[in-house]
Amino acid sequence: MIGKLILIIGIIVMLLFSIGIPNLFILEGIATIIVVVVIAVANNLEKKDDKPIKIVVLGPSNSGKTVFLASMFHRLSSVGDHTSFILAINDEERKKLVNVYYQLADPNKEFPDATQLGSTTVYKFDCNVRVAGHSSYKVLQFTYLDFAGEHLTNPNNVDPIVQESIRDANILMALLDGQKIFASMNGDTSARHSFSMGLAHILPILNMNPNPVHFVVTKWDIFQNHTPEYHLEQVITELGNYHQFRSFVDRRVEDREVVRLIPVSSVGQKFARMQKGKMEKIPFGEIEPFQVEMPLVCILPDYFEGKIKRLNSRTVQLLARLADLKMRANTNGLLLPAVFGVLFLLIISNYALLTISGVGQLLNTAISNPLFSYLGYLRSMTPRSITGVNEIRNQKKALEHTTGEFVYLLEKLEREFPASNLTRHLTRKTQ
Repeated sequence: MIGKLILIIGIIVMLLFSIGIPNLFILEGIATIIVVVVIAVANNLEKKDDKPIKIVVLGPSNSGKTVFLASMFHRLSSVGDHTSFILAINDEERKKLVNVYYQLADPNKEFPDATQLGSTTVYKFDCNVRVAGHSSYKVLQFTYLDFAGEHLTNPNNVDPIVQESIRDANILMALLDGQKIFASMNGDTSARHSFSMGLAHILPILNMNPNPVHFVVTKWDIFQNHTPEYHLEQVITELGNYHQFRSFVDRRVEDREVVRLIPVSSVGQKFARMQKGKMEKIPFGEIEPFQVEMPLVCILPDYFEGKIKRLNSRTVQLLARLADLKMRANTNGLLLPAVFGVLFLLIISNYALLTISGVGQLLNTAISNPLFSYLGYLRSMTPRSITGVNEIRNQKKALEHTTGEFVYLLEKLEREFPASNLTRHLTRKTQ
């Protein structure tokens, strides 16, 4: 709506202006006003906070939601390999997660209890990039809902906060209990039934949300420690035996929607072992979480790619060009007639069929700064040419740097676990 209003006002102004200057092309005037507005508004919004991305993790009780969150926070609360960004939350929430992780990491203590009813918490994370000698730049903000699994499985324990958060979620993660999958693969009919009931509560919720879906297989250390080691493709085959799961994924694959299956372990291979159907900590075991950051790093590319997919294709192409022009204007101080002329030629030669509605989409998207910057990143960089963290001097560069790291890690995940991109994996199998 904002984009259309800006466009209409721009057209009226340029029409009036062109009456006094007959040789001024009307379309060139429109192109000029679009560039000016997009660059001015997008630059202005860089100074404002963006709305947080809303993440909801679904899983029945004991699937490992809270432990996974605590382990992910511990991993990303300090810089690591290819992660120069860190997560920050307020002191009270930080203490909660630190206490959970300390109990998890202590070989002499029991595993943390499942989240209790009435303990629903909405964590608000800032994803920051710190540069030596310079300020800390906030590049992303997201909320993460932690709640008792009974709110999904027991109709008598409905929580309005949980229901509202699920309805408004930008990203849904579904935690699949690796221990139950492993037991089911080895003939445990009770585990199979319990896992199937969990899917029956989760999948209808996923069906109602058009946004990207990440399935996270927890307790992957169980599969790694088995002799011979299980592979992700075997888990996919097992999950295909559940009709409701197979139907959901098949429908998403047909629509070319990204569906991921990401193996994680909150403790790693050397910390716990399966003993009589129960996970037991190893005395003096070493905790080393495995891939707990991967579900998060998949969010930014998948979330923005989903938004891009829903735009008119011509709008996306023109928006990418605008992002490129904006990057050059910011870098070189270029607000020159040549820039406007290039855009004018692009519009009349390549985008003549772009409708008023399409341009409205264009402007509405362009003033959504993170997505605009993401497109600019795709136009100007590759994951193998990530700006050095010490070269960052503003929020825009920090976002581009973090996006580069996210894309690099996503590609690393798909190299090491090619089947983790379920959409691509299953599409290839049917070809």
